[in-house]
Amino acid sequence: MRRIKTILLFLVTAGLIAAGANLPKLTAALSDRETMNQAGSHPMQSVSLDLSGERKPLSPAGKLVLLRGGKTIAITENEANMTQAEINGALETQMEAYIDAGIFAWFDYTSWITQPYLCIDPDKPENYGIFWTVTIVNENEPYQSLLMDIDDETGRICSIRFDQYSSYSLDGVWERNHTVMDAFARVYLSQLGLIDAANAEPNLEYGELDGEVLFGGFTFTDSDYGQIPLEFYVTGSGSFWLYIPEFLE
Repeated sequence: MRRIKTILLFLVTAGLIAAGANLPKLTAALSDRETMNQAGSHPMQSVSLDLSGERKPLSPAGKLVLLRGGKTIAITENEANMTQAEINGALETQMEAYIDAGIFAWFDYTSWITQPYLCIDPDKPENYGIFWTVTIVNENEPYQSLLMDIDDETGRICSIRFDQYSSYSLDGVWERNHTVMDAFARVYLSQLGLIDAANAEPNLEYGELDGEVLFGGFTFTDSDYGQIPLEFYVTGSGSFWLYIPEFLE
């Protein structure tokens, strides 16, 4: 991986605040009294966090945890491991499985934006990762959009949302939703290695929401993070997306 050096002032500030909170209140009070009504200045030293050292690679569960609650900072392509072209190629390769499942088809788009970012766990700064946000939009009718977060280490899709706005028949809508849901969950979970691709039949807890929206809940257990819930959604028009809720204790 390329050497990554990113200035993370908000993390340094958080560390200083935490350190200051542990000082005796008396010391703070005396310091305030001594410096009150006095002007002064000191040169500020630049601070940087070097992310190029060795670290334990994050599991798929760890990366989902980052996406759920991590702090993000935009970075440049040169600071990432993969290039924009490589990410777009990985995206197209993985979307072939959605196409083969009959739940997605490529559309004419008016914009395609691919942007890398750094994501850090504010409570455990040693847990960080680089992801790419890809936004593909067709602003013409019928409106369609594809939004994804892709892991920079593996090129795997970690989150996905496909929206299409078109009319549809209510006749048999729930059967169609279930077909799309099962295919969606199977492809997503198998690509991340969360279910066995050879026997990819995820055990989902289904629920029906207003507006012909089908819900599918999936929970898996990770040795480091415990139970990780995921939520899949499908609409009558064929839109589908993943939501990562609060993690279970």
